[in-house]
Amino acid sequence: MGDTLGVTVLSTTGLSGHDGCHYAYAGGYRDMGDHAYAVLARDLYGGPSAGVAPPNPRDVTASGSQLTVRLRSNDPLTVQDGVAADFRVDGAAVTVTSVAYQPGKLVLQLSGPPTGATALTYQAHLRAGPWITNAIGTGLLTFTLPIS
Repeated sequence: MGDTLGVTVLSTTGLSGHDGCHYAYAGGYRDMGDHAYAVLARDLYGGPSAGVAPPNPRDVTASGSQLTVRLRSNDPLTVQDGVAADFRVDGAAVTVTSVAYQPGKLVLQLSGPPTGATALTYQAHLRAGPWITNAIGTGLLTFTLPIS
């Protein structure tokens, strides 16, 4: 939407206080407000821009038993152990076994070659658990992107 509609996209992933409908204050609404404030401070008041925008995927490519998710920025990310469970490879009988951050991209190791794979989905999860976040704790935007 940010590319086509000219809007600023905010993320609601990375918040461990989400129950599927509402958020707790700590780990939820308060953190969401802090993340939104950082973006508004950047856009309206010339505040810092590094590590403020939610991690946003650009495209996905396959090579061997890996998928590479190229990101729209080189802001450093934290990838917590276990986050692989939040990814789904559409059209192939493989799973994501690990996720690693490299500058400007995420490298996903698969359980095997993604033969027949059509897309990669990051669906996040509810409540506490592992996340992919930027410097201020904003979570990776959810997505479904074709694999090229």
